[in-house]
Amino acid sequence: MHKPFCKLIAGGVFSAGLAAAQMLMNDIPARPNEAKMEGARRRAAAFEDKQFRERMNQFAAAWNLFINEYQDRGTFNVKKAKAVQHAWKSIEPDLPR
Repeated sequence: MHKPFCKLIAGGVFSAGLAAAQMLMNDIPARPNEAKMEGARRRAAAFEDKQFRERMNQFAAAWNLFINEYQDRGTFNVKKAKAVQHAWKSIEPDLPR
């Protein structure tokens, strides 16, 4: 029972499979590096996106505090205006031009 199977493996099927495996092995060094680089690019883009969203949320929160006080009290709070300015300056470099 095992002898025909061994001859089949030792014959063309195994050698063809081995040749295909060797061809794939030759491509492996390039592909993992490309995949790693693509993964790193995606993670970096996701990180930058998250950071930008956080800065935008900080700006929106500072703006809301400033504008709510201005509407409720009719006063211009300099500290809150500076907080809005600081938040704006943190997002301004990342805005499209």
